[in-house]
Amino acid sequence: MRQKQVLFVIVLAFLAFTVLEQTFLYYKIDKLQKSPMRKTTARAVGRIDFCINHPPVLNHNCSDSALHNINYFCLVNATDQDPDSTLFFNSFFLSSETLFNITSDGKINFTPSGEQVSNHSYQIRVYDATGCSNNYDSGNFDLEIICGNNPPVLNNTCNSSSYEDRLYNCTVNATDPENSSLTFYSWFNNSDNVSLFNITSNGLIKFTPNQTHIGNYSYMIKVYDTDTCNNYYEKNYTLQVINTNDAPIFNGTIPNQTWQQDSTLGAFVDLDDYFSDPDGDTLIYTHSLPAYIRVEVNSNNEVSLIPTQSYYGTQYITFIAYDPNDLNATSNDIKLTITQKQPDQPEQDQDSGGGGGGGGIPSCIPEWYCKPWGECMPDNTQTRICFDMHECNTTYNKPNITQACNFVHTCYDGIKGPEEQGIDCGGICPPCASCYDEIKNQGEQGVDCGGPCAPCKKISDKNKTSHDLKQERPGKVIQKKTRNTVLILILIVLLALTTLIYRHMTQLKELYLSLIKRLKRRKKKSKMLIKPKYEMTLMEKLAKFQKKIPNTSGKILIEEFSGIVREYFKILLNLEHEATYHEIKKHVKIKKIDDSIKDVLLKFIKSITKIEYGGKITSKTEIYTLVSEFIEIIKLTSISYEPAEKRIEPGKNFLKRVKKRKQIDRIFLKISEAYILMRQSKLNKAYDIYLELLKDFEILKGKEKQNVHEFIKRLYKEIKLARKKIKNEHTNKEKQKTGENNKKS
Repeated sequence: MRQKQVLFVIVLAFLAFTVLEQTFLYYKIDKLQKSPMRKTTARAVGRIDFCINHPPVLNHNCSDSALHNINYFCLVNATDQDPDSTLFFNSFFLSSETLFNITSDGKINFTPSGEQVSNHSYQIRVYDATGCSNNYDSGNFDLEIICGNNPPVLNNTCNSSSYEDRLYNCTVNATDPENSSLTFYSWFNNSDNVSLFNITSNGLIKFTPNQTHIGNYSYMIKVYDTDTCNNYYEKNYTLQVINTNDAPIFNGTIPNQTWQQDSTLGAFVDLDDYFSDPDGDTLIYTHSLPAYIRVEVNSNNEVSLIPTQSYYGTQYITFIAYDPNDLNATSNDIKLTITQKQPDQPEQDQDSGGGGGGGGIPSCIPEWYCKPWGECMPDNTQTRICFDMHECNTTYNKPNITQACNFVHTCYDGIKGPEEQGIDCGGICPPCASCYDEIKNQGEQGVDCGGPCAPCKKISDKNKTSHDLKQERPGKVIQKKTRNTVLILILIVLLALTTLIYRHMTQLKELYLSLIKRLKRRKKKSKMLIKPKYEMTLMEKLAKFQKKIPNTSGKILIEEFSGIVREYFKILLNLEHEATYHEIKKHVKIKKIDDSIKDVLLKFIKSITKIEYGGKITSKTEIYTLVSEFIEIIKLTSISYEPAEKRIEPGKNFLKRVKKRKQIDRIFLKISEAYILMRQSKLNKAYDIYLELLKDFEILKGKEKQNVHEFIKRLYKEIKLARKKIKNEHTNKEKQKTGENNKKS
């Protein structure tokens, strides 16, 4: 029994040992790593390894923003509870390009570029060296790259409008806060992809628009600095290319024509096929006047030539096309040959002398226009200038440019007149200088001696005669004995003056102040004013002149009106003779007068000069407007300011008589109406018309605007001057009343 129990215990122990051997844990220290990690290695199936480790702890203190082009540095820290642990770092970006790679010891060091300006997300991990699954710590972070650059500032002061065929030249300016160098670019935003210009890299815009560029444009200017972020500024601008009137164009050559005697050359040329206008204006055709040939131009601008009966020979003709603004183009010289009929008629030799083509007859018939005669010269002749309005380059039928006149001598013309004893002296003039007039003149060294006279006598003390001593006696007035007496007299006078000054100090002070005031007044700008009698004379002449306007040719009107204007300036500027406009301008410029009046006078002179010598056709409404303006200028420069009912109002009825066919005529009449209201002292109503004119002005086109612009501009200035004059006169009257009241009190 006992043996059985022992055997059972032995078997049970064997089984227990077998089970324990399969599950027993062997702990082995890793001597190579010398780590506190305890590793259990299964030596048989079912062996299990255990890691006993504390993970590292990440400590991220880096800034969440960085400036571009500036170095970014940060040291990332981490801690580990396990002793003798070596840590190393790693990084990767979650949503963008890699900005940096952290070093194994936790250093972040990089310089962001301008292209990297944005928000970035990244992760940093820190590892220990155990290799366990819990051997790291990680964190997700954001980093914003900020642009540290300020964009350039664009300053475009270029004009928003340009004119056809005129150079447009402008430099666009820009500044950069960092003083970087700048580069400019331009783009046009129009459907036709038309680029008027390409701005240069340094901001220069330079181009000349032509007829095809007329219209409105939108363009962008962009300016860049040298940085890579926030490095530009852009802005849209508009530019209007304004049409200017272009002269008509003659295209091609009209061929020479030959046809037979006593026959008509019908519609041999259509002028519209040879002339064109860039602005699309309707052209008006004229032509030179060939002798013995009648020229007819029908409504379709087709030309027919009808020679005089029995004429044959050679003539020449040219055609001229005018646009509405009087610019023109001229054709080539067209040779017109009319051949003689075959000599099968008995009367063939009757006109045999008419052949040869009018050798003495010019191909261009001149039309002469002469300026007024100049002043009479000492040789008793006067001259004038005549020019051919057709520019035929010939003297055919040229009027006389010299004529006889009676030169009137004066005492100031530098010429010895018939009644003068010398040049500008003697006779009716002041006496001539001589060596016996007891006056030191004409370069004499003494009175009537030296220079052109006999030498002055030198008297020596050694050789004095009794006669010389007698001559010297009058010179010895002051003697030594009388000097003390003179000094005493001077002292007495000074004492008397001092006493007087002391007693009358108050009165002298007032006198001194009044003198100072007068001097100040003299320093003020002087006024050019016309006396009432001259004003009335000019107004009466203008009244008669305006009555002539409807029934007189433009050339005669301009010449007569110019004479009245010159007379006005002669009186105003106190000139000795009637001056040219160039001389008048010089006199006005040097006068010390109010700048506003000076500007109005100079602009008016310019306008008159342009009309008289510009060679363009001037409408009667424009002449009437000039007269109305001239009346207002006379009023502004007159001494008296009379009420409207006492002033002469020339030609009011003309407003009703002129045919108002064109818009420009209506505008001229409105300007004239404004001047009439100004003469009636209705300045507010005149200003209302000025405002209406501004609206009407926008309706006009091209050259019409240029014709009217100066009139409207001058009207505005003259309204201002009229208001200023009324205000000054009112102020002066108030001062006079105040002065009179002060005197009475």
